[in-house]
This record gives sequence, C-alpha cells and structure tokens, in this order.
Amino acid sequence: MKPNDTRITDRRMARPKQFSDRTTLAFPPGTFAAVAKLTVPGEDKSDFIRAAVELEVAIRKLGIYEELRDHLTANETIPDFCARAVKRAILQRKAALAEPEAGEPRPGEPDTAAE
Repeated sequence: MKPNDTRITDRRMARPKQFSDRTTLAFPPGTFAAVAKLTVPGEDKSDFIRAAVELEVAIRKLGIYEELRDHLTANETIPDFCARAVKRAILQRKAALAEPEAGEPRPGEPDTAAE
C-alpha cells in the first residue's frame, strides 16, 4: 500500500452505526414548540420522537389496533385515548401501592389475616 492511500484497511476501528435507518419528516406547525414544553432539560428532541414511535409500534403490536381505532375512541384521537388509559392505570397503581388501612396487606405481600 502506498503511504497516501486512504482506503480503510480495518473496519473494526470505525464506530458502528447506531441509527442506520434514517428519514426526514415534516411536522405540523407548533409540534416542536409542544415537544419543547414537554421535554425535561437536556432531553433530546430526537429521543422524544423515537419514544413516540416506539409507543405507537407497541400499541399496534397488541393486535387490537383496528378495534381501538373503530370502537373505543368515541370522538377522541387514539393518542388521547391511550394517554388517558395510561393516566388511569397510574392512578390505580398509586392507589394500590398507597399505605393500606390497618389489617390490609400491601400489594405484593402475603395476606397474613387469611391464615
């Protein structure tokens, strides 16, 4: 090999691609302002968008997307429906994990009163 040859001789030295599939998207006006209001300091806008896509993929993988789209949304968007469902689930979980009344077991603990 000549001294000025710039060919890559060892591919192990290059950094592997982290995101090999790329796309350019157009968003409606105001989208990035809304994202900026919802992200925490230091959070990357791209990470926010990737998380949104991952959530949509997870919802569609459930196998009920058509039913969700056609029957369960009653004048609301699917993201609104899903966000409200997540909020309800969080509130229910918080209530379940709250300090139980006297004699009631905490979630995940054995019920000693039944013994």
